[in-house]
Amino acid sequence: MKTKDILAVFKWVARVLYLGTLVWVLLLLAISIHAFDLPSWMAAQNEAAEPLQRFRTHHPQQYFFFLGFTLLIAVLKLLLWKNITDVLENIKMTNPFTSPVASKLENVGNLLVIICLISFLANLSLENITQVMDVKSLTHNRLFNLNSDASYLLYAGVVYVISKIFKRGVELQQENELTI
Repeated sequence: MKTKDILAVFKWVARVLYLGTLVWVLLLLAISIHAFDLPSWMAAQNEAAEPLQRFRTHHPQQYFFFLGFTLLIAVLKLLLWKNITDVLENIKMTNPFTSPVASKLENVGNLLVIICLISFLANLSLENITQVMDVKSLTHNRLFNLNSDASYLLYAGVVYVISKIFKRGVELQQENELTI
């Protein structure tokens, strides 16, 4: 496959992941809205929702705190995929080193660092609360799956290096245009 074809495939993959993340954010938003008036009979009918319902009933502040963290991380991931999609849309093989691409790459690096830090803090808080309040099943709940993986920092570092290379490429291109 040629580079142009690979780039086209990545554009479609990024769009699909962006749309999937958008659906996830909308789903979390709907869950957050309905969490305020969640009927108690739902927990009785669904054994998997019972620990979550108990946590919501006995510790509402912490429940909505983690719901907010989960929603914040989902929105940040949505912004991440939007920026990645924009980078792939704006990059041209004839002239890849442009200021918008370099700044979007830097934004991607910033978002990766922010996602990593917020996920880490939220996961640390969730682990502390589950130990104190004896609701250990919450750490395995899919709603509060915060994915605090340190690999986001590695990705951020790689993206920062690439963004600096792109910025230097823009500078060299501008110098080259001035000398001609």
